Amino acid sequence: MLFFSMAWSMWLLRNDVIFKQKIPNYDTLFFFIVTWLCLWLKAIEHDFPYSSSDLLRSVEGLIRWTNSQTLRTGVMWSPPMTNRFKWNVDGSSIGKPGPSRISGVLQNHHGILLGIFLCRLGS
Repeated sequence: MLFFSMAWSMWLLRNDVIFKQKIPNYDTLFFFIVTWLCLWLKAIEHDFPYSSSDLLRSVEGLIRWTNSQTLRTGVMWSPPMTNRFKWNVDGSSIGKPGPSRISGVLQNHHGILLGIFLCRLGS
């Protein structure tokens, strides 16, 4: 997940530099990498206890954090038909009308990851 948060943040920085003529700010890039990583971890692991501010201060908590739900049985991905794509999406809502998120992955019939997304919904 760290790789994807880095790739996404660098892509956004690249777009700002090319299309908005902004000067790259690498401190901001690092902040966005950690923020995306934290948001995606919280979307996938509901008991992830840290905010992006916590991770910016220290990664010790992240290293010590263990997820008690690492073993998920009965969940299997099935590929689409040959030469087709498959979107797998999931959402989470932590209380209503609280904040919600939706995320997804796009894969081909070989299971190769082609794209990912994460959107925050509501407030």
